[in-house]
Amino acid sequence: MMAIVRDVTERNRAKAILQRTYERLNYHLNNTPLAVIEEDKDYKITYWNKQAEHIFGWKAKEALGKRIIDFMVYEEDVSEIHRLVENLGKGITHNQPNENRYYTKDGRVLFCQWYNSLLRDEKGDVETILSIVRDITDIRTKEEKLQQYLELLKELSFVTSHELRSEYAKVQSV
Repeated sequence: MMAIVRDVTERNRAKAILQRTYERLNYHLNNTPLAVIEEDKDYKITYWNKQAEHIFGWKAKEALGKRIIDFMVYEEDVSEIHRLVENLGKGITHNQPNENRYYTKDGRVLFCQWYNSLLRDEKGDVETILSIVRDITDIRTKEEKLQQYLELLKELSFVTSHELRSEYAKVQSV
């Protein structure tokens, strides 16, 4: 009888470390206040975290395998997103967020900032795109209201200034 014995202690230790690292990363990705979305080289969603579900309304199982441009992008922003996606596919990033409008499952329109990161294969081709997404709808809404108030203030100051000049002219003529 012959027996071969292998010590698999190191392999098991490495496997446990890898599993723990995966669990930690997954925990962080699902507990960030930002949406985390990954797409493959065909732009199909391969990862959709819990915050993406919360922000956009679609569950991961509804989003996985779909292309963002096919169901979420606001109509007026489609051509801009096509250009962005084309550049990302070529490996071109500008290290600045892009801002566009997106639909939620219930039809609302959100303003979102997308930060994109490319993972390349050994040949240098884009393998996946990881996007960190921030809903900035409240910020944009407040900016629009502030702009409206500034316009109103500008009109009010013009009218007030005009009336004061008229009254001053009347006093001068007396």
